[in-house]
Amino acid sequence: MSSPRLLFTEPDAFFASFATRHLRRAGFDVVHAAHGKEGWELLSREPFDLLVTELVLPRMDGYQLLEAVRAETSLANLPVYVLTRLGTREDVERCRTHGIEEYFIKPHHSLDWIAQRLIQPWRFSAAHSA
Repeated sequence: MSSPRLLFTEPDAFFASFATRHLRRAGFDVVHAAHGKEGWELLSREPFDLLVTELVLPRMDGYQLLEAVRAETSLANLPVYVLTRLGTREDVERCRTHGIEEYFIKPHHSLDWIAQRLIQPWRFSAAHSA
């Protein structure tokens, strides 16, 4: 089974590099986008198994990216996870209306824990298809 392909939209280059290492170690093939518009362009032309996005993004914020993903028929069922510094009830609820899988708040959740939560569906699927 090939590694699940993950698009990670994160504007902070240092954090993106650090998180990408954790996600790759967990078993993902990670592609990084530095802003929402770049993320949307990648999603529009390349296949991904899931999206992990920050909400505070330049050029197209995370909310706009979520709206675009859910409006696009071919991406409507793409699993989307939010990893952000925003943590108000309103932020969480706004994302939930767009059908996100899970909402993680930086730095309250460790990257190792998040990576393991994200990879679980693929491990479960691989174990039961063997």
